[in-house]
Amino acid sequence: AIGSGIRGGGGADLYNRLGGGKEAADTLRQLGIPGIRYMDQGPVGKGTSNFVIFPGEEKKAKIIKRE
Repeated sequence: AIGSGIRGGGGADLYNRLGGGKEAADTLRQLGIPGIRYMDQGPVGKGTSNFVIFPGEEKKAKIIKRE
């Protein structure tokens, strides 16, 4: 199963198990996951993130402007 044996392995492990690149993105998209979110290397405690939306899923993203 896709989710078996990856707990604690991190995103790179999942990416590799899914075949990497386009194959990994396609598999995640088929599972209903339009993209990924990961913590950036900003100041500790700020909780800022980066987002990657898989190709073809852009319409599912809603960008909110911060002021």
